[in-house]
Amino acid sequence: MRLGVLLAAGESKRMGTSKIDLRWGAQSLLERSIETLLDAGVDHVRVVLPVVATLPEAFASASAPVEIVRNPSRAEGIASSIRAGLASLPPDTDNVVIALADMPLVTSDSIRALITACEAPGVRAAYPVHDGVRGNPVAWDRSVTPELKRLKGDRGARDLLARLGEAAVAVAVDDPGVRFDIDTPEDYRRARRALSKS
Repeated sequence: MRLGVLLAAGESKRMGTSKIDLRWGAQSLLERSIETLLDAGVDHVRVVLPVVATLPEAFASASAPVEIVRNPSRAEGIASSIRAGLASLPPDTDNVVIALADMPLVTSDSIRALITACEAPGVRAAYPVHDGVRGNPVAWDRSVTPELKRLKGDRGARDLLARLGEAAVAVAVDDPGVRFDIDTPEDYRRARRALSKS
């Protein structure tokens, strides 16, 4: 099984309002991110949310391949959301795509390429590169999840990718969205402009 873990429990301090509720066309940023993962071939999506946030109605039914995971420790930083999303993995999980809900310009094609790369023999992680710059999301082989669960603080898994050496592969993508996350109102305006041109 291909599991998507969508990190959406950030405190949105620089934005000044909840980023996951911002509009993205007819959707919210959160809805856009969920759909992109599902369109890429992820079988099930775990959405890591703050304690008080709710899942969009379109994905709230019992039949949707989407579940909520609560992160009561979000003040610690991104590592706490990664740990929450990886808790009690289904036994048939083959790989995990860890994505950020504030990166709505990422395409499903990019995620699909990461999954394909991660499923190759000897590969334990696959990350996107656009114009020589590393981005997100990252696809991880299940064998790496114990190390991901030991992450602390707000640094994410960058150091772990470095430690994996050649078992972490770069995937070149024609997708500037893998480098663009929304942290501030100006970021949001720039992303909306990019959306209107696409």
